[in-house]
Amino acid sequence: MRDTSKRGPAALFGALLLLLLAGCGSRLPDPMEIYELDRDSVVAIDTLIGEEEGHLVQILGPEDELSEETKEEDQIDETVNQGAVYVYHYKQVPSPMALVQSYMETLTKEDVGFVATDADNIILEEVPALRNIRNRTLVLARPSAIRGQTFRVALGWAEGTGTVYVAVSHVEGEILLEPPEPEVEEPEPGEGDVPASDSVLTDQINYLYAQPPERLGLEGETMENYRIYYASGMAMIDGQNCHRFHVYARRQEDTNGILGIYYLSADNESLYQLDIEADEVTRLP
Repeated sequence: MRDTSKRGPAALFGALLLLLLAGCGSRLPDPMEIYELDRDSVVAIDTLIGEEEGHLVQILGPEDELSEETKEEDQIDETVNQGAVYVYHYKQVPSPMALVQSYMETLTKEDVGFVATDADNIILEEVPALRNIRNRTLVLARPSAIRGQTFRVALGWAEGTGTVYVAVSHVEGEILLEPPEPEVEEPEPGEGDVPASDSVLTDQINYLYAQPPERLGLEGETMENYRIYYASGMAMIDGQNCHRFHVYARRQEDTNGILGIYYLSADNESLYQLDIEADEVTRLP
């Protein structure tokens, strides 16, 4: 028999609560391995929760909402489940902030492909320390397998009640590097040109789509089964300024992250592939 004599009151109360729920017929949901939403999926936070370190107690679907009592008790900001399709509710987490930190680090690895954004889908230049986030809400996002949408994972936590929320949803539009420019009246033909930077990036993305997948180390006969996104920043490689691009599968049933990271020189003459594990680039023939 397991010795419970050294458990604290909170642990004993938590175990009693679980027994009461089971006795009343309120079976707890099974732990999740992945969160799935249409053609998108991502590893679940459950994979980071050890025994007796928290429990999935509730899953809210598209027609459900957090009760006002729950919001007040757990001090959860309403933006956590704003637009969410599914919300996963965890209780009795010893250190909610530490769990959210670990999950954020897992999702923002380069091979998983999430980035921190604000509520308007704009990438944060720097992720603030979780203890400094006043509303205890963190938004992570990556391009969706559905064209024109973003796959979003929002996290909320409350230290006082040992609570963590994970909300998954789709958001219209793509992830932005900066706030969109104010709309201006389009010039008449011949009166202006497309900004050079936008024109170069468009040409480079079209160039990559025109390449045989074999050259990029990918499968298939054409790049139509892949999605290519410009990633912020440039790198100096072999004395050339190169833009960085991420390649994803258009359908993500078989993969949850980036299939390849590439650097392309401004003149499209030099193409490099990044080895994520070795952190080295190789020029492609």
